[in-house]
Amino acid sequence: MKFFAFIVLCCLPTLALANDAFLSLMSGLKPPYPRELLKSAHPGKVLVELSINASGKVEKTRIVESSHPKFAEAAQNTLSKWRYEPWSTTQGRPEKVDVMVPIIFGAHGLEPFSKEITVGLENTRCTYLNQEVELSERNFPLEPLSKVDVFWHTRKYLASGYVTHQVPNKSKRSTLLTELEKAVPAIVKACKQDPDARYGTYLPHEIRGVLVSHH
Repeated sequence: MKFFAFIVLCCLPTLALANDAFLSLMSGLKPPYPRELLKSAHPGKVLVELSINASGKVEKTRIVESSHPKFAEAAQNTLSKWRYEPWSTTQGRPEKVDVMVPIIFGAHGLEPFSKEITVGLENTRCTYLNQEVELSERNFPLEPLSKVDVFWHTRKYLASGYVTHQVPNKSKRSTLLTELEKAVPAIVKACKQDPDARYGTYLPHEIRGVLVSHH
């Protein structure tokens, strides 16, 4: 299994990407699980767009997707208080930047229910992806698996202002999307083999290189 993962991650073509990873979370709590939804064992997800200025303050939050208003409220109230490491606007760094942050409430999905909350693509559980894939294959058998939400969240992240700064060449950003599409079958297979793993572990190396850590 580990050998397979090594092949998935290491045998993709290498891209020359920017290495100015200036966005780093300094302090930020996970949002609380809404009490009534936790009591009813209701899992869900939120995709939040953050606008962050050079002082590290979150200026604006925007809910891009939410499976329940209570999840959106919890995420927005918490993430608006996050602080990132300040950065200098010299050497072409922007005065503000936007980034997408996916949050999974009930990180293992419907069954077995868990009150664990994951924040960020790199922390999304393979168990959650596996359930999304299973539902897609059962309910939309003709749809490509690349359309399940975890992969859609990844595409939205790659279209964010932060990644645009990291990879200013439009052609190279398009290549990242192509590599994600090509990697979908291998990622799905790897996650089925190791459901306790993190989805981010199996992303192509070039995509992992532009992720913001939300540990």
